[in-house]
This record gives sequence, structure tokens and C-alpha cells, in this order.
Amino acid sequence: MLIIQLDPPTLFTAPTIKSAPSSEALGVLSTLLPTLLEASLGMLGQPGAMEAVGISLRSLLDGQY
Repeated sequence: MLIIQLDPPTLFTAPTIKSAPSSEALGVLSTLLPTLLEASLGMLGQPGAMEAVGISLRSLLDGQY
């Protein structure tokens, strides 16, 4: 998904002509992904974090934010 965001598809090209993400985009992704995963899993791994995310998400979906 991150690669697609770095290289969004154009509106008027055939699906067989779609270009692959550039090597620069893949480099950025391969550098950034481990950091994002470490931060996310570190935050979610704390006691009570999953429950807090669920409560926050429920409040957001209910329109209380």
C-alpha cells in the first residue's frame, strides 16, 4: 500500500502499461518501514494499549471527537 501511495496510478493508462515504483521510492520505503513497524508495535505492545485504541476508535466512529 505504501508503494502505491509513493507511485499513484495515472487515470488514463492501460493496466498493462502501469510503471513500477522507482528505485528511489522503494529505497525510501525500505528505510522507513522498519521504523514505522518498531514504533507501532512498541506502542501497541504496552499494557492496555489495545484497549485504549479500541475505545478511541469507537469514540471516533460514534462522533464523540
